[in-house]
Amino acid sequence: MISFGAVAIISGLQDLGAGVAVAILAGGGLLLLAGGIGMRRWPRPSWIALAGIGLVTMGALNIAALVAIAEAHTGEIGVWDKIWAKTAVMLSISQIILGVQRMVAYRRFRGLSLVPPSEEQLSALQEMMKGVASADPEQSEDILVLEADDPWKARLGTEAAVFVQGEGAEILVAAREDVVLHKVRTFPLMKSLIATFRIRNRRIRVRILPEHLRRFERWKMRD
Repeated sequence: MISFGAVAIISGLQDLGAGVAVAILAGGGLLLLAGGIGMRRWPRPSWIALAGIGLVTMGALNIAALVAIAEAHTGEIGVWDKIWAKTAVMLSISQIILGVQRMVAYRRFRGLSLVPPSEEQLSALQEMMKGVASADPEQSEDILVLEADDPWKARLGTEAAVFVQGEGAEILVAAREDVVLHKVRTFPLMKSLIATFRIRNRRIRVRILPEHLRRFERWKMRD
């Protein structure tokens, strides 16, 4: 994003006399540059929104410029010109889509606390991870075992679930509606099923026993 912003600013300043649109392009590049630097130096959700606005602005102006060039062109359009125009349109659309995704991400992250957790909170989190990692799925109906190269265990709570990888290499906490089973595949002679889960914005592909899959389905359907 920083490099895109820098290129847009340079392009806009070089052709500043060509019109307001080019000046706005430079402004969009400035937003993108500021958003990229801000996210690296001072992580805040607002920088995500700023970068998103810059991307949408640049993408829209690039498409408008291409349309204006096409309308002004009177001669025959060469093959390479057509290829360049199609590529530029696709890149511009990609910028707009990426910008919209950034703004949607801002809505998701804007309520997050930036205050570091206290020692008590860290201690409680570690105890929770240890409890999930050491739980016996044969004795606890709320435990899932998800086999992978580095296996996962999950504890299914009333409205949320905790997923722990290994002995605590990674932990994911998600509300019930943010845990989605995307795909289940069966293979001959295999007792386990191959399943893909989305946990918030993280996807994991695992092997799961049919009984544990039924536990998950019952949990998702719980009132």
